[in-house]
Amino acid sequence: MDQLFSSCNRLTSLDLSNFNTANVTDMRAMFYNSTNLRTIYVGSGWSTVAVTNSSYMFLYCISLVGGQGTTYDDNHIDKAYAHIDGGPSNPGYFTDKNAGLRGDVNGDGQVKISDVTALINYLLSSNATGVNLQAADCNQDGNVKIGDVTALINYLLSGTW
Repeated sequence: MDQLFSSCNRLTSLDLSNFNTANVTDMRAMFYNSTNLRTIYVGSGWSTVAVTNSSYMFLYCISLVGGQGTTYDDNHIDKAYAHIDGGPSNPGYFTDKNAGLRGDVNGDGQVKISDVTALINYLLSSNATGVNLQAADCNQDGNVKIGDVTALINYLLSGTW
């Protein structure tokens, strides 16, 4: 997978959730210089156990954000962060495809103002039809309440959780 998505500057997201990488040994510069790449979705088949070369894997992926809000850090450009983001206790650059994108309340694959509307409508009606409740827990306190609306709006305004 050496340089597979290198310099793919028009990419903003990738869905690699069907990839099984258990036997992959080379991921050198796999996403190198993909400066607009923001989200990489992976599933249970993603593994870096066999990888022996991951140098520059994420170098210059300056827009990359993991599913729990981990942002690109030029001190972590190899396979060390090539896993599903576990937040501050286990930072990673990937988003769990099955968990949904944090803040993507309406499930359209993007976090936008329409997600705020969907979240408010859910809170007012308690009708969860079309609402991803896991993604709606924006402040990650285990509940979906008005504080999640505030967290979502703050994210839309600042770009960080």
